[in-house]
Parts: sequence; structure tokens; C-alpha cells
Amino acid sequence: MPTLPPPKVFCRSTTALETIHQRLDALDAADLSAFYGRLLVLTGFSWAVRTAELVLFTFTRDLIDSDIGMGTTALQTLGMGEFVGAAIGGPLFGYLADYRGRRLALLLAMALSLAGLALSAIATRDYILIIARIVAGAGLGGELPAAIVLVQELSPKSMRGHLVACLEAFGGIGGIVGAALAFELAPQFGWRNTYWIICACGLYTAALRFGIPESPRWLASVGREDEALKAPSTFDKPVHTLALWTLWSAMTLSSYALGVYVPTLISMSGFNMYEGWVGIVLLHGSQIVGCILASRLLRARGHKQALACFATLVSIVAIILSYAPWNCAAVVVGTCSVSLLLAGAWSCVLAYSPSNYRTAVRARGVSYAFGFSRLAAAGGLLLYPHMFNVWLMSVSSIIWVFTGLLAATVLGFVVPWGFNAPNYGYCSIHEAPQLEIDP
Repeated sequence: MPTLPPPKVFCRSTTALETIHQRLDALDAADLSAFYGRLLVLTGFSWAVRTAELVLFTFTRDLIDSDIGMGTTALQTLGMGEFVGAAIGGPLFGYLADYRGRRLALLLAMALSLAGLALSAIATRDYILIIARIVAGAGLGGELPAAIVLVQELSPKSMRGHLVACLEAFGGIGGIVGAALAFELAPQFGWRNTYWIICACGLYTAALRFGIPESPRWLASVGREDEALKAPSTFDKPVHTLALWTLWSAMTLSSYALGVYVPTLISMSGFNMYEGWVGIVLLHGSQIVGCILASRLLRARGHKQALACFATLVSIVAIILSYAPWNCAAVVVGTCSVSLLLAGAWSCVLAYSPSNYRTAVRARGVSYAFGFSRLAAAGGLLLYPHMFNVWLMSVSSIIWVFTGLLAATVLGFVVPWGFNAPNYGYCSIHEAPQLEIDP
């Protein structure tokens, strides 16, 4: 009898699975607090939407009955539809989660529940509404096991119980939202419109798709060892990219507003910096000085601290300019100072951005951030005149809005959550994990 070859593939998968278990359980939760915060918020949002749907289904039955005219038997069947659907959807999506992945199962379950809710919103007959409720129940039944398993498998052993318990807290939030919609919004705007509001959460599935990785434990269990071993190194990448895109957009909006639009508004009732070539020369000369100062500060303090310094100073100077008398001296000094500090801030952004990406995708990463900021610039060209002409906002109010946007983005988002780029070189966590993961 011929001997069978040893199950090398199985041994390799088992080894990879054990390695993944060890590496995930050994993760320092404090170092990855941003990732686990994002994991909790994204999966918790789906949990909250699920609970809000259940509460809406329960407390809008009277409105549905008065609209469609359902009898007692139909109303009882409608209430049972959720549980019948969940009884079908739970095992179905559990099988899908084991066969095709936890994240995909969660996405499809959430999409199915929202599709059932949308079908309910357009239903005109009782039997259509019952079918829609069963469809929604199937999706709701699949969300619970998929979300729990995904969170549990992405968490180190020390945090599993903590994260799953926190996930359940989002059910309370969803219940509060659902009750508010059912008792306050639905009677005034109609139960159908209220259902459509929850259906709009379907757009959220894109954030869930790109914001949460697939479970490395599941990837290893089905033989996708390479993906499983690389997965932990991606835990903090989306936050860095989001922080960078937000930074570029906020800088673009604020720099156009403070450096171009506000001086134009000031020139309408005060000194006009753009009246002669001397003012233009002073503005561009101040930008040169700002870049030189930024180069010194970047070397001394690093990317984030230098950027925070320039963002804070430009906000303070712009606010002072908005309340100062707009005579020649005040406008020239104030506008040139704002131009100087904006140039310094942009120098910090340009120095900081490339180090967020590994060499193979560095140009694409920076170009995507730049392209996204151009969309913000296009929106700003429509927003600035609207704020002044339609909303009748004063110059000082406009300055407060955009200085607040800049300061909040830099100090509240980029500094705590952005990538800690080294002052020199390009070695970053986006390249180092390949060395750390390979056994």
C-alpha cells in the first residue's frame, strides 16, 4: 500500500496559527490604544445600529398599523418575523464567517439588515412588511456573532473580556437613539422617513471595510499564513493615513482662508495689501523667512512639535489681526506674520508627510493626500463667499472658524494620533514590521 505524504500544509497552518495566537496575545494594548479604540468604535457603531433597528421595529408598530391597516394576526406575525429571521441568519452568517471571513460576514449581515429596513420603508402591504422584517431579522441575527468573534480574535488575551463588554455598551447607546427616533421623530416625520434615516448608515459599511482588518487568527486557520503574519503590522496604518489626509485638508482650507480670502475682505474696508507690488514682495519675502524658521525648528524639535508651534502661533496672530485696527501698519505686519507662519506650517507638513509611508508607496501616499486636499480647496472656494455673503459672518468669525479648525486638527488629532516620524531618514513602522513578523 503506498504511503501518503506527510501533511506539510496542515503542519504549516498549525504553526502559523500558534504563532499568530502568541503574537496577538503578546501585543501591548497601551501601544495600540488607537487601533483598539477604532476597533471598538467601528464595531460598536454596527452594534448600536442593530439595537436602534430593534427598538424602532418594536415601538413603531402602532404607526405602521394606522398607516397600512394591519390586523392583530398580521401584527403578531410581524413581531415574530424578527426572531424567525434571526434564527435563520445567525447560523447562516456564522457559517459564512468561518468559511469566508469574520469581517465579510459582518459587512454582509449589516447590509442585509439595512436592506430589510429599506424594504420595510417602502412596503405598502402587510405581507411585504412581514417579509422585509424577516430579511432584516436575518441580518440582525448575523451581526451579533460576527461582531463578537471579530473583536475577540483581534484582541490580545488580556483585553478580550474588556472589549466585548464595552461592545455591549453600544447596544445601550443604540437603544437610546432608537427610542428617541421612535417616540420623537417618527410621529412628526413619519415612520418611513425615520427608517430611511437608519438606512443611511449603510454608507458606514465602507468605513467598516477599510477601517478594520480581517481576523489574523481566521486567516491562519484557513491557510493564508502570509496575510495572517502581516496583519498585526497594519493595526495602526488607517489612523495615520486618516490623520494625514485630515491635516492636508485642514491646512488647505485654513491657509486659503487666512492667507488669501481674509486679506481680501480686510482690503474692502481697510488697507489693501494687494494694491501694489511692494505688498506682494513683502508677503513672499515673509514666506521665505517662515521656511527658514521651520527648517531650524524641525531640526531642533521634530515634525509634530514644530507643526504644533506654527499652527498655534498662526491661530493667535490671525485672531489678533481680526480685532486690530486695519490701518497700514497693522495690516502689513499682521498679514505678513500670518503668511510667514503659514509657510512654516506648510514646511512642517511637507517634511512630515513622506515619512508616513514605506518607500514602495511613498509617492502615491503623498499624492493621495495632496489630491484629497485639492477637493477641500475646491469646496473652500464655494464656502468662503457663502460664509460672508449668505451667512453674514464677520471677518473675525471666519478667522475663528478656520483657526479653530487648524488648531483642533493639529493639536487634537495629528499630534496624539498621527505617525511619530523620525527627524531623519525614512525608517518607519510601515517597513519595520516585515522584519518583526518573519519568524
